[in-house]
Amino acid sequence: MIMKNKNGLILAAMAFSLLTTGCADTSDQNNSSGQPDTQSTDEETENSTLSVEELPAAELSQMDAPYSFDASALFSDRDLSNSYEETATITLNGDSAEISGEGAETEGSVITIKDEGVYRITGTLLDGQIIVNSGDKVQLVLDNASISCSDSSAIYVENAKKTFLTLAEGTENTISDGSVYPANTDTNNEPDAAIFSKDSLTINGTGHLTVNGNYNEGITSKDDLVICSADVTVHAVGNGLKGKDYVAVTDADLTIDAGGDGIKASNTAPGTGYIYFSDGSCAIEAEGDGIQAESELAIEGATLTVIAGGGTVNAEPHTDSFGGFGRNNWWNDNAEDTTDAADETAISVKGIKAGSLLYIGGGVLDVESADDTLHTNGDFLMTGGSVTVRAGSKGIHADGAVGISEGDVQITESYEGVEAAAIQISGGNVSINSSDDGFNASDGTMQGAAGGAVDCMLEISGGHVYVNAEGDGLDSNGELTISGGTVLVDGSVNGGNGALDSNGGIHCTGGELIAAGSSGMAEYPEDGQNTIVLTTDSQKSGTVVSILDSDGNEVLSHSPAKQWNSLVVSSDVLQDGETYSILLDGTEEGSVTLNDAVTFLGEANGFGRQMPDGQMHGGGKPDGQLPGGGKPDGQMHGGQRPDDGERPEMPSDFIPGEMPVDEQWERR
Repeated sequence: MIMKNKNGLILAAMAFSLLTTGCADTSDQNNSSGQPDTQSTDEETENSTLSVEELPAAELSQMDAPYSFDASALFSDRDLSNSYEETATITLNGDSAEISGEGAETEGSVITIKDEGVYRITGTLLDGQIIVNSGDKVQLVLDNASISCSDSSAIYVENAKKTFLTLAEGTENTISDGSVYPANTDTNNEPDAAIFSKDSLTINGTGHLTVNGNYNEGITSKDDLVICSADVTVHAVGNGLKGKDYVAVTDADLTIDAGGDGIKASNTAPGTGYIYFSDGSCAIEAEGDGIQAESELAIEGATLTVIAGGGTVNAEPHTDSFGGFGRNNWWNDNAEDTTDAADETAISVKGIKAGSLLYIGGGVLDVESADDTLHTNGDFLMTGGSVTVRAGSKGIHADGAVGISEGDVQITESYEGVEAAAIQISGGNVSINSSDDGFNASDGTMQGAAGGAVDCMLEISGGHVYVNAEGDGLDSNGELTISGGTVLVDGSVNGGNGALDSNGGIHCTGGELIAAGSSGMAEYPEDGQNTIVLTTDSQKSGTVVSILDSDGNEVLSHSPAKQWNSLVVSSDVLQDGETYSILLDGTEEGSVTLNDAVTFLGEANGFGRQMPDGQMHGGGKPDGQLPGGGKPDGQMHGGQRPDDGERPEMPSDFIPGEMPVDEQWERR
């Protein structure tokens, strides 16, 4: 079944790039554009679909998915069919073969298929090769076939309009190549895979196929690679699966063990280099990237389990450049990306990586990597599904924007949880554990790292967010805005970090926020709904904080998971003019009457972040007294935005998901 996302909610900041990046050149008729062969598709299905680049702009804007390719055209009727009518039979007999029917010939242990047809292959070929050289459509049906070749590809599609490799129902099939190709003199080192096709390749059927890529790659197509329904296991010293123009998978069961990338789409030409998943399952263990697309990578279904680079035990150590002052180590943490560009021998070990867009609209993902787990050089968008992440570096990293409107994200281990220039959470459930920042809205500039406001933003407008961070919990080098949802932050016990950190101001205009951590670098919302800032003696983890109204009714309660002495609470249940008592484990700490947007209880005790210019980053004055709002000079907390700095456009129409019940946070 092919699933299509019906949400249609796309980050405004992403909209232009998502609708224009990767549109294929329709003037290219040699099938190098990466779009499905429309002539073949028309012959194979009665209902052909216009490709994205052929649609009028009005129709394009109505599409229900953010990627640019047409997913409905990726799988033809013949791709999805497991039936066949054989025109010839090839019986393998060790070092020779018998052919019944027309269209193929044999010379020793080399069988060459020259004509269009359906060829059922059965038996064992100990050291030989199946070559397709017809220029037409060819279907190879593997029926308990075992084919090995000691010095080249066991199946080599040299020339075909399209090749279907069908696994007969209930069969076990094995394809293997040798570790050395002595006769391979091609300047591109081709062929270089156990199954190698110069043209479009589809693998389908309900049998099982084991591929041993002993020379380099397991299965390679120099055009597109489509896998439907098939049960395929690949062991490769190089990449497991590679489709140059694109890889499309639906309802398949894949197991890949690769010394390079698990699955890869390698073409960098416009309209190519993308990967699409719908339904089925895929388990990957790769020494390189788990899944890597040069352009777009879309997952709308399937259960994916990925381990890249040996997992988090192989993570590179991280160093801090600013010792906690506006910490941002973008240039350090991404040094491997610079190395990749300068040194082609460097190995990228990211879990799932996309060049322009990483989109998750459904499915269940469990991904672990030595480096970033979900990484894109463009934008990350999630509108459904479930993701569990263990990252040696960033859980989710996007050079552009991150948008999550639905679904479940659990980043159970990371250096930084989510990092991008613009981050918006408008729904779903997001849980982060990080050894540094939980969220980091950063453009990677020194200005932002040093505490100056830059054109970045972190906005939470819906859903449920929990952060447990050893660095800053919510960190924005621009503005930080909470306008909806429930946000819980267990910040660092280290005085060099704060539960909240913004260079361009913190605004809480809706939703519920509670942030616990150290007071040394603590910050708080400067405007919006009512906020209570509590500073107290060090409290142990599990201390129950209760807020009671003047009638003694408990309106809010929370139990921080770590040691803390600073607590920020902002909620629409806190009413103007009302007097509230704050209790710690049942003992009253004090009471406050809400007459300003921000009301303080307790001594400053070092509250506020001292910046290089002598101003207090969190709004605290140098004399240690807590202010009631902004800095005396009127600047925003954490630095003033440049006069010409404009906030990135972000959407206002995301639909928040339902807020789950959390036993740590109770609204009375």
